[in-house]
Amino acid sequence: MRLTSITQYYPNPLFRKTGARHEQSGNGTMTYEAGNEHRFLTLKSADDTGMQCALNLKGLPPAGTRMVFSINAFIPPGATKFRNGCLAVFGLTDGGWTEVARAGSDFESHLGQTYGYKVEFTLPEHKDLLQLIFNSPSVSGQLVTFDNPKLMTKDDWTRYQAMEDRPAYVYWDLMPLPL
Repeated sequence: MRLTSITQYYPNPLFRKTGARHEQSGNGTMTYEAGNEHRFLTLKSADDTGMQCALNLKGLPPAGTRMVFSINAFIPPGATKFRNGCLAVFGLTDGGWTEVARAGSDFESHLGQTYGYKVEFTLPEHKDLLQLIFNSPSVSGQLVTFDNPKLMTKDDWTRYQAMEDRPAYVYWDLMPLPL
């Protein structure tokens, strides 16, 4: 049997304390909350400007590759505004900020629930400067909890979705699949 693999490009899919760290900026707190077998990333705003945390993405496929990013997020009913107007945004840090894609701009229709967000985008030419930023609510004392990030090529995403018994979490990098 020939095998192929699905590659998970998000470097810390279980938000482990020993995994890739997110860099915090703004006013609030970032914590890795305990879950059953993994941790959740929680961002809590200390004021009405909120906070964000960034993750530089490395080891991505070639520029021009179509990518899919998905994540689950719990948004409390009071979290009616978010920094940058969305839950997460991809951009290039090329001496400034060039937005590539955003996820969760429709957060207002999912207040008080956990919801899965997905965005597709094409890797830009300067993909080594690509950063993912998670945003907190810009409401004092409100929080958002992120879980189960997946970053895959569109081809891998399609194969992953077609798996009959696909696992909810793609642990670290590779998962063998029958070809």
